[in-house]
Amino acid sequence: MTIFRTAKYTIRPEAMEACKEVIRETVAYTKEHEPGTLMYLVLQEAENPANFVHISAYSDEAALERHVTGEPMLTNIQKADQASKTRPLNKGPGRRERIST
Repeated sequence: MTIFRTAKYTIRPEAMEACKEVIRETVAYTKEHEPGTLMYLVLQEAENPANFVHISAYSDEAALERHVTGEPMLTNIQKADQASKTRPLNKGPGRRERIST
């Protein structure tokens, strides 16, 4: 059974480039090394570029577990948390622009 997952968050504007670099690294690694990850998109809200949403799909629980507990995800999450994340984003859908696929 395919598992879909989303994550929404807001970053501090001064951490924008560092966060985008972590996102690009994570997406590239995921595509190359995680065949059980069927989709991994990161969108940046056009009206408020500090808001991001991740949309992902996994072939099964094992694929999801590999993605969230393996490297480089653990290191990248720590880097992003320390550098940029301020709070979860709980607002409705807005227009989003894809920054990495």
